[in-house]
Amino acid sequence: MDWQRAQTYLITAFVLVNIFLLYQIQQTMEQKNASLDYDKISNTQIKSLLEDNQIDLDVPRPKDVDELKIWQGTPSTIEGWQKLEHGYSKRFSTGLAVHSAEQLKKLLAKEVPYFSEYQLLSKPAKLTGKWVFVQHIDQRPLYDGRVEIEVSNNQIKSLYMTHYDLQETSNVVAVTDFNTALYNLINSTASNKTQHIQKIQLGYQSQFYNNQTYLFIPVWRFQLDKKEYDVHAVSFGTVKSVEAVN
Repeated sequence: MDWQRAQTYLITAFVLVNIFLLYQIQQTMEQKNASLDYDKISNTQIKSLLEDNQIDLDVPRPKDVDELKIWQGTPSTIEGWQKLEHGYSKRFSTGLAVHSAEQLKKLLAKEVPYFSEYQLLSKPAKLTGKWVFVQHIDQRPLYDGRVEIEVSNNQIKSLYMTHYDLQETSNVVAVTDFNTALYNLINSTASNKTQHIQKIQLGYQSQFYNNQTYLFIPVWRFQLDKKEYDVHAVSFGTVKSVEAVN
C-alpha cells in the first residue's frame, strides 16, 4: 500500500469536509441573521410576559402601523399672551364663567388661537379640575403641542398653550410594532405588584433639532396606572427607548 498517497487522500478529504462544514455553518448563520428582521414577538410571548410581570392589559390592543412620516416645525408666536420659557400663558383678572363641557370648548375656541387643531387628551371626572387638549398631526396626537386649563369654582382663571407651525418632510420611517413596544415597556417598568395598562396611543413627540426647529418622531404612549411612558417607535440618535412622562 502506498501510505504516502493514502495519507494525502485522507488529509485532502479532511480539509474538504471542514470546508463543507464551515460553509454549512456560514449559511445557517446568514439565514438566522436574515430572519431576525422578520421575527416579531408573538402574542403568546407577550401574554406570558404580562402574566409573569403582573401587568393587566385593560384596553384593546391597537392595530400596528407599518410606517409614519417624520414632521418638523417651529414654535408659534402667540400674540397677546405672556411668553414663558416653554409656551405661553394668559390670565384673566375676572375669571371666565363656565358651567358645562360644551361651554368650555366654545370659550376655548374663542380664546385660544389654532384651537381647531387640538383634541381632548384628558379631563377631570367632573367639570372642576385640569383639562388637557393636544395638537394633532395626521389625526395623531402631538403630545408637546398642548392647551391646559384649570377649572375652579366654575371659572377659568388662566390658560397655557404651546403650538407648532408644522411642515411635512419627505422622510418616512418604519414604526416599531406594538408587541415590541410593549416588550420594551415591560422590561423598563417591572414591579412586584400588579399594574394596569389603562391607555395606549401612537403619537408624536418633539425632539429639538436646530435654530428653534423641532423634529416630531413617533412614540407609543402607555398609561400604566397613574404614570405615563413614551416608548420610542423608531431609533433616533441617543434618545432613550422608554421615557417616563413628567
